[in-house]
Amino acid sequence: MDTPSSPGQHAPLSRRRRLRDAIVFVVFGVVFLSLVVSLLAYLSTVFSVVMTTSSGDGGDGGDGGDVRDVHVGEHDVQGSLAHRSVAATTSLPVDEQVVANEHAAQTTQRASGFCGDGRCEPPETAETCMADCPGVTTHAMCGEEPHSDPGGYAVMWGASHIKASAAECCDACKAHAEDPKNSERQCNSWVFCHTLPYCWALDTGHVHAFGECWLKHQTDPTNPLYGQRGKFTDEFRKTHANAHKTGLMPDGTPRNLSVPTHVPWTGGIMGAVVDLSIKWETGLDGMRSSAGESEVLWRAWETREQNLARGVKPESMPRD
Repeated sequence: MDTPSSPGQHAPLSRRRRLRDAIVFVVFGVVFLSLVVSLLAYLSTVFSVVMTTSSGDGGDGGDGGDVRDVHVGEHDVQGSLAHRSVAATTSLPVDEQVVANEHAAQTTQRASGFCGDGRCEPPETAETCMADCPGVTTHAMCGEEPHSDPGGYAVMWGASHIKASAAECCDACKAHAEDPKNSERQCNSWVFCHTLPYCWALDTGHVHAFGECWLKHQTDPTNPLYGQRGKFTDEFRKTHANAHKTGLMPDGTPRNLSVPTHVPWTGGIMGAVVDLSIKWETGLDGMRSSAGESEVLWRAWETREQNLARGVKPESMPRD
C-alpha cells in the first residue's frame, strides 16, 4: 500500500521542469529572431536590386559614378559639392549627362582654385603663378591694380627710392601728397617693382630692381595714363624678346631679362576704385580690357608731341 508523499517531496522536480521549459523558450526565441532578421535582410537586398535596375537605362549611367569618385577629392567640402552636382544629374539622357558632368568638373575647379582665377592662394606664388600673385596687398585707398604701370610726372625717382613693399610705396605717396611743400604737384599715383630680382620694362636704358617705388603726379586722375597693363600678348613678347638681352646687369652678369607673361609692376591711382574682374592685355598697339576699353601706351621717354601723335589722350598728358 502506497503511502501518500508529503508536499515537500515534489518541490525539486517541479523547479527542474520550470527551468527546462524556460531554457527551451529562450532557445526557440533566439532562433525565431534570427530567422526574422535574415528574412528582412534578404528582402532589403531584393528591393535594392529592383530599384537600381529600374533607375538606369544601361551602362552609360556608370560614367556618373566614376566622375563622382574623381570629384570627391582632397578637400571634403569641395568634394562634397562636386558629388552633389553630379549625383543630381545621373538620370539625364546621355548627351545631357555629358554636359552636366563637364559642368560639375568646372564647379569643382572653381571651388578648388586654379592659376588665373584672380586669387593668390597657396601653393601659388609669384614664381609659379604670376597671373594671380602677389595680388592686392595694399589698403583700399591706394587704388592698387596688380600688373599695372601707371604713368605721370615723376615727383620721386624710383631708382633711388626703395621700399620694402607696395604698401610702403603707397604710404610714401600719401605722405608726399600731405606735405604742403608739394602742393603744386602732389603724388596721386604710385608704381612698385615687386618682382625679384628685376622688373622688365619697355625702357631699355634702365635696369629696374625690386623695391623701386615711383611716385607720380597724374594731370587728370580720372583719366590716368598707363605705360603697360595686365597680360602681355604673345605678339608683344615675341617682338620685344631681345629688348633686355644685351649689355650687363648691375652685378656684372650678362643682361638676360625675358619678357614675362604679365606686367611685373603693381601700382595705383590714389582713391580710385578698381574692378578686378576686368582683365587688361598689353599689345603692340596699346592696351585693351575685357570690358571693351582701349588705351594707347604712354611712353615716358618720348616727347609730348610723339605721345600725342600715337594717340595718347591730351587731357591725360603731364604738364610741363
